[in-house]
Amino acid sequence: DIMLSQKVSKLIHAGTTELPATSEKTNGVKTTKVKPMTWSDMFEELKKYKETHGNCAVPVKCPSHKHLALWVQKQRRQYREMKKGRSTQMTAERSDLLNGLGFVWKVYEDNWHEMLDDLRKYKERHGDCLVPQVYAPNPPLGRWVQTQRIAYKHMLNGRKRSSLTKERIFLLNKLGFVWFVGCDAQWFNMFEELKKYKEIHGHCTVPTRCSSNKRLAKWVSNQRHQYSEMKEGRSTIMTAERVDMLNSLDFSWKVLEDNWHEMLEDLKEYKERHGDCLVPQTYAPNPALGHWVKLQREV
Repeated sequence: DIMLSQKVSKLIHAGTTELPATSEKTNGVKTTKVKPMTWSDMFEELKKYKETHGNCAVPVKCPSHKHLALWVQKQRRQYREMKKGRSTQMTAERSDLLNGLGFVWKVYEDNWHEMLDDLRKYKERHGDCLVPQVYAPNPPLGRWVQTQRIAYKHMLNGRKRSSLTKERIFLLNKLGFVWFVGCDAQWFNMFEELKKYKEIHGHCTVPTRCSSNKRLAKWVSNQRHQYSEMKEGRSTIMTAERVDMLNSLDFSWKVLEDNWHEMLEDLKEYKERHGDCLVPQTYAPNPALGHWVKLQREV
């Protein structure tokens, strides 16, 4: 049928590969071929996909959505052609409609959402997001999860440009993502505690004799010890990344500096009690404070 062939050619040129609805007889039985999916049909399908999955990142490896995934890829190609001023089926109106769905034009962004979907499936099966770094059923997922944690640390210390965005962090948090595991989790919990301490006191000098912060004071002392070990080239849990994070809090690595701030805290307490800083040189409740005040005047 010449007319049918011409119609099919036009549809293929217009971006549709399915045949139009036609009727024909085979061995006396009338059959009807499926109508082609229009751009609007595919857009509606993508809309439904987003309602279910929360994004437009249709994975190519998913057999139930393969035709939609290929269509999504095609939209990107057509969009690039349009941007280059070439002849294309993409229009400003179509790109606006896709943008309204939060369509992602960059492939690497789409890959990120594909991995997020894999993580979602992992959680449905295992009840958590603690994917092992070496995960045989899906090796890329284990590596991707580790990459997200590293990117998050980089974002916290500002040492490197992080690939994580607020939206990505929100999506991962919503899924119950665990940013720190094992020793890392313990260290970052203490770091957060020190951060709060600084917000209240204005410094990171946690006095060892303060019972309410004894655990934090010991941790601070241990960070100095670990830093000294690192400087001397010995095996230590201290890393350049952790040093940067502590430095971002104006952490004092010298014990002498810390002692000075401890005495300043004692002086603050004295003033709260007595209304001034006139500590007697011989001050029975805290002899070291009287001596320290005298020393500050002399210096």
